Amino acid sequence: MRSDARNANRLSLRLLELGVRLYVGLFLVLYLTDAVFPALHYVPLVHSPVGLFGILAIPVLVRVHWPDYRQNALTGSLALWRDNRQVIIAFLGLLSFLTALEPGANVAERGGKAVYILLYRFTLFFVALSSAVLLLRLGWRWLVVAALLVLLGSILYDVAYPGTFSTADGRAGGFQENPNVAAIAVMMLLAVSVRYDRVHAGDLGLILLAAIGVFATLSRGGMMQLSLFLANYFYFTGRGRRFRQLVLTPVVAAALGAAALGIAGQIIASSDMFATENAQRRLATFTGEDETVYETDTARLSLIPQYLALIDRHMLLGYGTGFSRSLPLGPHNSYLDFWVNNGFAGLLLYLWLLLALLSLCWARRFWPGLVFAQIALLAGMFTHDVIHLGVFLMLGGLVLGISWGTTARATPAGLADRVAEGGAAVRRHPATVA
Repeated sequence: MRSDARNANRLSLRLLELGVRLYVGLFLVLYLTDAVFPALHYVPLVHSPVGLFGILAIPVLVRVHWPDYRQNALTGSLALWRDNRQVIIAFLGLLSFLTALEPGANVAERGGKAVYILLYRFTLFFVALSSAVLLLRLGWRWLVVAALLVLLGSILYDVAYPGTFSTADGRAGGFQENPNVAAIAVMMLLAVSVRYDRVHAGDLGLILLAAIGVFATLSRGGMMQLSLFLANYFYFTGRGRRFRQLVLTPVVAAALGAAALGIAGQIIASSDMFATENAQRRLATFTGEDETVYETDTARLSLIPQYLALIDRHMLLGYGTGFSRSLPLGPHNSYLDFWVNNGFAGLLLYLWLLLALLSLCWARRFWPGLVFAQIALLAGMFTHDVIHLGVFLMLGGLVLGISWGTTARATPAGLADRVAEGGAAVRRHPATVA
């Protein structure tokens, strides 16, 4: 009888854990991929992604922090926030500067909306950081891979049925709608999905699929981010390897490139999406037949001196959050956007945020986070929306939390209280052990 009771308890616990895993996975995938927007059509009574986020996030936060509060007076959670304080302080500094200290932050009609969006995005980051504690036990890589595959599936669906999601003619955007943002999201998810200890066949498949997805967006910035990722991937997987493995690296890279080009050729030939004038012009820049997509590139290049002139007039404090949104065209550059809106101080806070994330991942030898941070830095050159991207903020939170937990787990017990990346608190946190 006792053995039957034990077996029943074990089964119920496994089913409960499976349910928690599916719930957390579905919740995070919805917001990592922006699939939440089409999903809202099937959710009764809730019509806002913010409202749905609040409803879905509450059980996750309770599951993570309530047991810790009852057993340890939140010591584990406080350690998580303390040991990632460089990034958290950068976020809080950025938000307080934008919403309270910055003159004119709420003056522009769209500026108020920009402040609201930033506060919501910080909540995304905070919930993802907390969720990471739970995912240390449930597993985390499967979730990021699932999000990547869901987003790639929506992009390829956009190729098969042009205009389903994308807002740009002749380009696929998937759930992200904007093709350039879709390319950024694919590369950020790919950076965290693969393993950097050695080359894995499954990871090569993910890289191939991601390369096809980025190509379908026809994003030149996405192709640059793909190149940066590949340089990091082959460097880390090739470090300290034997000569034979080093020789195989360019062979694998060439095989991946040939496969991607072959599949891309088939996609171009079979999809009506690439027959449009806009797609043909972009394809010409990929093949070297042309250097620019004339109207787009001319417009963007002309924005640089305009924004620099604005910056020159209010260099230190800028014009207030959301000012650039009141202009006909945004700068398509996160660094210019922060400088014109929030001055040099705002630009420094944004750089602090990204470089703090980069330095923490480097100190913890967490290579997925290191590559992710590099892609975020590069993406800022091609879009002014990095700070608003759910995939950036949620993956940033997950990267910090996972790197914190894995570092603390790998530290010998005698040293755990003295290391800066987590201490023994991760072992004490109830969500990681039960």
